[in-house]
Amino acid sequence: MGPYATAHLDDAAWRHGVLKCLFVGVPLAAVDGLETRRDDELVRMVRAFADERTAAGRDFPADGTRLLAGPEGGAHRAGGTGAAEPSS
Repeated sequence: MGPYATAHLDDAAWRHGVLKCLFVGVPLAAVDGLETRRDDELVRMVRAFADERTAAGRDFPADGTRLLAGPEGGAHRAGGTGAAEPSS
């Protein structure tokens, strides 16, 4: 997901896009704004996806594991605004 998605998708749609990237194997390095838009709800969603994959005996992408670990020991936003910030 590129800069357009980061600028125009609300938090819920953007999170679902990130989850879809994990699901189809798109490297999270390709997700623009991951460090700034990563929040508690995204972590919850990815953790639920990891639990589901593990319960089914399937592999979970390494990118997802890194997302769950988080930058600098797991620091991330507490929550989203529900809407994309206006672009300048």
